[in-house]
Amino acid sequence: MANNIQEFPVLQDSKNWLFRVLLAQKYENMKKTFLVGIACAAAAISFAQKTDNQIIADSSFGWMKIHNYKGFKTSKTLGNRIFSAAQLSICDSFVNWMQASYIPKGTIGDVRKVIMPEIGLYNKHQQFAPQGYGATSYTWTLHMKNGKPTPIQETEIPWGITANEVPGTAMENLCTNGDYYFFMEETDHFKNMVAEDQVAKYDIKKLPQFAAFHTTHSNASRFDRNANFVEAVLICKDNKLPFIQVTVGDLLNKADNLIHNKHENKLKDIREKNKDSQKSIDYFTGYENENYTKALRTFTKLKEKYRNRLNDW
Repeated sequence: MANNIQEFPVLQDSKNWLFRVLLAQKYENMKKTFLVGIACAAAAISFAQKTDNQIIADSSFGWMKIHNYKGFKTSKTLGNRIFSAAQLSICDSFVNWMQASYIPKGTIGDVRKVIMPEIGLYNKHQQFAPQGYGATSYTWTLHMKNGKPTPIQETEIPWGITANEVPGTAMENLCTNGDYYFFMEETDHFKNMVAEDQVAKYDIKKLPQFAAFHTTHSNASRFDRNANFVEAVLICKDNKLPFIQVTVGDLLNKADNLIHNKHENKLKDIREKNKDSQKSIDYFTGYENENYTKALRTFTKLKEKYRNRLNDW
């Protein structure tokens, strides 16, 4: 208080001294109010200055294009499969439905129609997979470039709706003669120190809106990046999966037949390709017989390992 009093003229009488004290106190309160006002203004200015990431996160950029498809009038061929106009029109409906139901926020999206499978060099086993058709949506992360929100390549996150897509990993060697074997394995990506409130919010197996349907966390993914696992909701007639469960015994029998058939086909191929050289036939036949013997030895161990579980699923 004494320091503040020195800022005012010295008054001699007690009455004026009291005025001087009160005046000094008022001056001190004014300084505090002024400083608080400056602090609040600075905080407001700081709060108002959002970063580029905050601006993007708070903005709805929607879709690159609203497709508004009208349905197909003709069929389409993919490999040796024919997709009817009705099936292709369902793809159109899925795209329209997805864009009408969801607006990307903090990202930008697009939707692409899908028909499958397209058979290539490395997925020949897919020729026995069901004929699938649907739509896949992608949303891209954005960053500011020259003051404009711009998609970052290879950051797309996919989600889709597809009819007849198999939610599992194909057992490629067993997919023969029209049979498509697959394994519906499960992976729990919430188990590694994920808070319970986050599990309750995002785990499809715990969300009430999916309780009436079959849900799965699968390692199988047809997306080449940014989707190491798939969370799938399967909507089936009468909520019954349209797949035939295979017992351990059934699987072992299938594998046994496959080993023998593959061995016979290889011997036949060796004879046809080397019909002018008995020496080559003998050499390659011996090599194939060694591999066949190893396969039988391994298969015998598997049968012994699972002999008490042949009826298990």
